[in-house]
Amino acid sequence: MTARWVPGFLIGLIILGGSYIRLAHLGTQDFTNDEINHYYVAQSLDRGEGPLLPSGNVYQRGIDFSRVVRVSLNLVDPPELAVRLPSALFGILGLLLLAAISWRVAGPWAAVWTTLLLAVYPEAVSQSRIGRFYMHQLLFGLIAFYAGWQTLCDAGAREGPDVSAVKRKWLWAAVALLAFLLAARVQITTFSVVAGWGVCVTLAAMGDVAARGWRSVSRSVPAQLLLLGVLALPLVLLTTSGGLSELAASAGRVPHWARLYNSGPRFYYWGLVDILPVAVSLGPVAFLVVALRNPRLAVYLTLWFGVPLTLHSFVLAWKGDRFVLLAMPALFLAVGIAAAKGAGVLYRFVQERLGRSFIRDRYARLGAGLVVAAVSLWVVATTDPVVDARRVPRADKLLRWAEAKAIVDERPDLAGVPLGGSVPKLAFFYWGQVDFGTSAGALERSGNPPHGSPPDRDAMGFWWAEQGAPEFFTATPILTTPEAIRDRFDDAGSVLIGIELWRLESGHTDPGLRQVLSEQADELCGTRCGNLLLFHWRFESAEPRFSPTLAR
Repeated sequence: MTARWVPGFLIGLIILGGSYIRLAHLGTQDFTNDEINHYYVAQSLDRGEGPLLPSGNVYQRGIDFSRVVRVSLNLVDPPELAVRLPSALFGILGLLLLAAISWRVAGPWAAVWTTLLLAVYPEAVSQSRIGRFYMHQLLFGLIAFYAGWQTLCDAGAREGPDVSAVKRKWLWAAVALLAFLLAARVQITTFSVVAGWGVCVTLAAMGDVAARGWRSVSRSVPAQLLLLGVLALPLVLLTTSGGLSELAASAGRVPHWARLYNSGPRFYYWGLVDILPVAVSLGPVAFLVVALRNPRLAVYLTLWFGVPLTLHSFVLAWKGDRFVLLAMPALFLAVGIAAAKGAGVLYRFVQERLGRSFIRDRYARLGAGLVVAAVSLWVVATTDPVVDARRVPRADKLLRWAEAKAIVDERPDLAGVPLGGSVPKLAFFYWGQVDFGTSAGALERSGNPPHGSPPDRDAMGFWWAEQGAPEFFTATPILTTPEAIRDRFDDAGSVLIGIELWRLESGHTDPGLRQVLSEQADELCGTRCGNLLLFHWRFESAEPRFSPTLAR
């Protein structure tokens, strides 16, 4: 359509924009519930104590990411920025890698659209702006995505590969398997994408045999991979049977918070339709366009995307957009190829119509290019993720824990009052102390209850620990009911409780405690703490008081 520098320039602009929304105001938000784990583990590693939380419990999820955070904490301030910066940089590297992969596989203009989709995809942006390990996982997933394709791209060809080509494909297969293992080390949900690639390997092996007969196995890397997998399966089952059963139980577990939301089979469908309605609605058309251009690539992209989405939708109970993040590049590449093809058709159509008039050929090409640019800009500007991306770099704090602490420090009468929080580790970090936790979900456990625990279980087979059980991250007692809190701290006469507004509005707070806070406690923050509410509950208070904060 035009010189290759134009798509290269556009990809550069996209990566710059994607980098901005991943980096801007990165350290201004207070820590969230999950990312602060890596801060404590990194601090513990720096002291040479191993991956320990303040409670003394071992925490090894995303241990490699915590090691990177350890380095960042020694170089960058404040802590919020130091913990999030590695994730943001991994997200930017992912953009660069996907741009290179899509350019190599499908050409420059497909790379423009594919890179744009990842640059503004809300879950990718969100995970790049918090200190978690999903962008780390995506980097390895993208390497496996490309290496896996290079392993299978010639499957079913009439002419078999020569010896040197077989060696190259085995090298690519080794890279793919290693990348899969590293991604699975970061997050176990990688195995849903491995399942999709396994189906691709099986079909590729069948295609080689169908095209060249059984003797082709000696030079068919997919067939050899399939045979190796079949032979290795009994050994894997024997050595990891306990771990696999535990993994299966964990995959089917629905935690307390997930039961509050739509976690049915259509969870991912509705989520993607809400974010990318055109891409999802026209997804079958996009895959069909790819199939007309390269049937092998169409099968590869369909299975890489479709198998994980099916498993997470219908088999695995715990839902979350981040769990299918590794599958999304396949959809983005298919849509990118179709968008590039559509833009090319539009360009040629307009050029042909203009060329039939008195306009010179070069002006016809220029006019066609301007039409395609205008249509593309309109499509991009009216896409929800692009519109939302402009609002992502927030400078204001949604939760202001430090402000809540300042309010307490300004009140001499609150000195020494026991302090509780819905997320004790955040109160521990920002207030320097915490005496109890209030989140109802923190009392949930799976498996068999210890001696003396209530025998009652729900339909999923979960039991609830007794009031006062130690919280995993800080070892502070979990007291979710007003009766339990008052029994523990009756001598103090009152308590302070910091709770995020959304936890009060959802099922994360005991109904009795919510009522007590609404009727008998003073809310100290007002609008000074963002969406964080700070309550002072005097036990002697019996007169109900109207709380405008909880009534809104």
